[in-house]
Amino acid sequence: MALGIGAFVAFTGGGSSEGGDVAEPYSLTAAAQGAVSARTVEFDLTVSAADVAEISVSGAVDNESKLVSVNTDLSSLLALGDMPLPLGDGAMAVLFDGDAGVVYLDAGAIGGFLTNGAAWVSIDLGALAEMSGQSLDDLQGGLGFDPTDIARSLLDTENATEVGVETIDGVETKHYQVTVDIAAALAAVPQADIDPTLPDIDLPDTVVYDVWVTADNQLRRVAFSTDIAGQSIAMQLDMTSSDEPSGIELPAESEVFDLTGLLGF
Repeated sequence: MALGIGAFVAFTGGGSSEGGDVAEPYSLTAAAQGAVSARTVEFDLTVSAADVAEISVSGAVDNESKLVSVNTDLSSLLALGDMPLPLGDGAMAVLFDGDAGVVYLDAGAIGGFLTNGAAWVSIDLGALAEMSGQSLDDLQGGLGFDPTDIARSLLDTENATEVGVETIDGVETKHYQVTVDIAAALAAVPQADIDPTLPDIDLPDTVVYDVWVTADNQLRRVAFSTDIAGQSIAMQLDMTSSDEPSGIELPAESEVFDLTGLLGF
């Protein structure tokens, strides 16, 4: 799947303490590193394109169990006739078992087609890669959205601009603006449907992320907007990270219909 002031401050957002072991509050680097290294990251993502369609994605990534849960609302695409699957109301639930290389799709996303009444269908990505001639890494990488990709892109920048203190959902945060390479920005946004290497698309070299960090160094929100190929694209990601298990559970075998053998490569 494919698819913005204040004085400049050090990217550490204030630096670390004298001992060097504990970051000061509102540290942008500590927040990004914390999101990357956390066991569980929960997120809510909204992506809009030219005020025509808006895609909402929520879910969780458990980096220890290698389980991912994603719920996507594609209802705004129904009127455009741009649906990859015959979704009834545009809602789609996906589970991914990274250890086993198996993806589970809500059977409603394919209209119950050939599911024998099962609530879920499964696809063995290893077998699919062998049948289709694609690499397993490409198939896994195209499955969905990992919020830590955006956190990693923040770690690749050298400085940030501090905007000020703002409140999000009742929580005090420090607002930064960070300049990020456009290729990294687009790679982290599902359904962007833009390949930054295409020569006929005039892309900016960079995009400015607005980033909000809490006093306890949680990456709370990341947002950006830009115009690409005459199309306005905007993204807002809210996230929380923790070292607790995600609670993601895979469906029982009796609830699953294996679709792998019917794909016909």
